[in-house]
Amino acid sequence: MSEQSASALWEAEYTFSKNGRSVHNKIDAVFVLQDGKIIKHTDHFHLHSWAKQALGMKGFLLGITKFFQRKLQAQNRKHASEVRKTQLA
Repeated sequence: MSEQSASALWEAEYTFSKNGRSVHNKIDAVFVLQDGKIIKHTDHFHLHSWAKQALGMKGFLLGITKFFQRKLQAQNRKHASEVRKTQLA
């Protein structure tokens, strides 16, 4: 089994569903491929900028804290796990 990697630069423009705020996020995605399938996907983006757009002043103030970053990462991991479970069902 051979591992390969790939990357993509992309931009997401959407309405944040929790409050209706507009978000424009520039993302650098890195993929690890194995046997032609993505086995790992990591997105890199400016979290503070995203937090300010998605959450307004609260995001601007909290977006630079480690507490906020860890909480957001935990929420994203939980969501990704739930999505994987539905895909495997």
